[in-house]
Amino acid sequence: MSVLWFRWLRHSKRAVQAKAKAKARARAEASGRARTKATTKARARAGGSAEVSAAALAVRAAAFAGAAIAGVFVAAAVAALAAALVITFTDPTIGRLELVDESWTLHGVTVAPREEAVQNVLAAGDAAPGRSAQTPLAGGSAPGNRVTTGDAVEVWLPVEPQISVVWMPGHESGPYVSARAAILFENTTGTVLYSKNPHERRPPASTTKILTAILALERSSLDELVTVSRRAAATPGSTARLYTGQKIRMRDLLHGLLLRSGNDAAVAIAEHVAGSEAAFVAWMNRRAAELGALNSRFENPHGLDSPGHYSTAYDLALISRIALVYPTFAEIVRTRTYQFEGQTWTNTNKLLWTFEGLEGIKTGTTSGAGYCLVAAASQDGMQLISVVLGSNDRWSDSSRLLSWGFEEFHRVTLAEQGDVLARIPLADGMAPVVAVAGGPLGVIVRDEDISRVTARIEIDPKLKAPIRRGDPVGKVEIYVDDDLVKSVSLVAAASIARRTPWRVIWEWIHRAIR
Repeated sequence: MSVLWFRWLRHSKRAVQAKAKAKARARAEASGRARTKATTKARARAGGSAEVSAAALAVRAAAFAGAAIAGVFVAAAVAALAAALVITFTDPTIGRLELVDESWTLHGVTVAPREEAVQNVLAAGDAAPGRSAQTPLAGGSAPGNRVTTGDAVEVWLPVEPQISVVWMPGHESGPYVSARAAILFENTTGTVLYSKNPHERRPPASTTKILTAILALERSSLDELVTVSRRAAATPGSTARLYTGQKIRMRDLLHGLLLRSGNDAAVAIAEHVAGSEAAFVAWMNRRAAELGALNSRFENPHGLDSPGHYSTAYDLALISRIALVYPTFAEIVRTRTYQFEGQTWTNTNKLLWTFEGLEGIKTGTTSGAGYCLVAAASQDGMQLISVVLGSNDRWSDSSRLLSWGFEEFHRVTLAEQGDVLARIPLADGMAPVVAVAGGPLGVIVRDEDISRVTARIEIDPKLKAPIRRGDPVGKVEIYVDDDLVKSVSLVAAASIARRTPWRVIWEWIHRAIR
């Protein structure tokens, strides 16, 4: 029993020892495997770290190169901005005015135009495109706005014109005229060369029909058919021989009005255009006031004597200068004869046959008005309008006035509207201001005064950018000796932006691209 117990005990001990050894081996193997795994992970970590370090170095190198390039661009931008700032604030041309014509100087220091440049002292190259600087104004320029309708009828918009009239020194003196009232008016410059009782109210007789024709042209078409009423056909006085119910084109009716001086034509026009003669007369008075004829009042469209029907030599000159703007009117009043339905209408203005260059325009005769005549003629770039009212010999009076005007006076054209007169650099502008004449710069002077004509340019001392096209930038004044005879605004030909560094840089880029 004891031997068996000993054997079992010894076997159990061995079993325990074997088991312990097996556990130790298992632990050693597990430990080895763990060490192997850790070593593998460490090696893997080491390899990954090496790869990450290489990528980081590449990124850093690229970043450095980008930073270097960016630095170059930033330096260039800073240099450009610095240059732009220098140009913006220290432009060496600031304050220097360039005059297109060197015979003109600034702020009152003036030089008389050269003798060979009487017609135009500006260089031909600075004339407006399509027109020579030597070209004088043709016909008359009248204030207001003209448009052309689809049927080619020019329409004068009924606005109040800004009429600038210059009275020539010594206009009270001139040739002898028998008329009670008279005026000689140069139309292209608006200059009164001679006057005798110019504002005296007098019956205008058929010179009234000048205004009647203006309204007909403004408010009707030349091809409209007018039906002559019984009242119109029965109008007394001079007649175009119209009959009741007759249908006549407005174009033909105007010839009967202005050549034959038909009173019946005047009433037919009034009734057709306004619906009644009274309504038409109201339009006449309103239109006369718009044209500057403030000392006139009309009571009928034909000019037969009436106590409240009057005008003046000055007012008739203003009305006539507007009428001559219309090509149709100008064509009719210089026509000598006109054929209509077997009749020959002959112009009552005899000067069309006797005075060279005559352009019309209208006679007038009544017992109250006496002999009256408004006449126009053009020579040497001037258009003269003469008015004589209550004349003993209207033909001689008018011829004498017109001839005297052409012999004694001369037009000096310094600039036309839109001609470049100066270029004005601005301290805060992106470009110089191109200053152009805001209106025609021409004057009428006596022949002996031509050498005493001087011009002066004045620039607004407070001129700053931004400037819009058409803004006034100064003025041009014309003197005969010390007498101011004409003043015209200088205006900007184009808009000028305010100068900034960014606009300067953009301008460089724009030029480089072009």
